[in-house]
Amino acid sequence: MINMDEINAEIAALEAGKTTYATCERLSILYNVRNNLMSNQQPNQLSPNTSYYSYSSEPDSEFKEIARNADFEHLLHVLDEHMKAIEAMYPREYRSVLRKIKEGA
Repeated sequence: MINMDEINAEIAALEAGKTTYATCERLSILYNVRNNLMSNQQPNQLSPNTSYYSYSSEPDSEFKEIARNADFEHLLHVLDEHMKAIEAMYPREYRSVLRKIKEGA
């Protein structure tokens, strides 16, 4: 039976040594073996964390979620303050944002 301590020791030794293609290849194999043993899955079984390509839109950002629930005038006030800072520090970015907003209006 494969001993997890031996795998971890070998990984640690390889990580501490010189980085070569052969070392990276061996580390890759050991990482996969360790991950599969730790998750009790078959080597070729997809994990629940595997992301699949989807045609659905991406989930909303934290900003969008909060902005949707905010008072509109308050939201404009906060964004205006930040846009002034962007204008002062990054005038090209400021103009780009305004252009994008105008295009969508």
